[in-house]
Order: sequence, then structure tokens, then C-alpha cells
Amino acid sequence: MSFSNFVNRVLLQHSLRNSRSIHKFYLANNYSKFDVYDVESWVITMISRGVQEIEIELKVYDPSCRLFILPPSVFISKTLVVLNLCGFIMSLAQSASRI
Repeated sequence: MSFSNFVNRVLLQHSLRNSRSIHKFYLANNYSKFDVYDVESWVITMISRGVQEIEIELKVYDPSCRLFILPPSVFISKTLVVLNLCGFIMSLAQSASRI
């Protein structure tokens, strides 16, 4: 099972079992390859679940890897109080730059 599939499976199981919000989402990955689209999806999912803290630490060694686009929902979230992103190149979504 790939790293991305594992995280997707855990998030799906949590949403099926539990309607409560998630307090903290911490993700650190130094070894597995991942798709930046998945990381964006996980952030959006966490915001929709009312997460208070997001901490993502990824090591991106591939210079051809596309930018991580920080979704606008991060900036308008009423619950998110801590955002710590480390180890990759990111950009703001077009709509976020107008917030």
C-alpha cells in the first residue's frame, strides 16, 4: 500500500466512524513518494472537519515536483489556529490572493 493510499484510508475510516472534528492533523514523511494533489486534498478535508492544528513536514527531493497550492479555505477557516508547513515549495491559490 502506498503512503498516499494509507493516509486516504485512515481519513476515510475516521469519517465513517466518527462525525466529530479532528483536533490536530500531523503528517511527516521523509521516505515515501507522494502526490502533491493528495496533500492538497488532505488539507481541504481537514479544514472541512474543523481541524484546529495542521502540521505537515514533507521532504521533497524532486525538483520537478509541482508547487503545493495552499487552498483558500485555510485562510477563511473559523477553527484553524495553527498551520505549520515545512519541506516543500508552495503557492497560494488564485482566489486566496484576493482574501
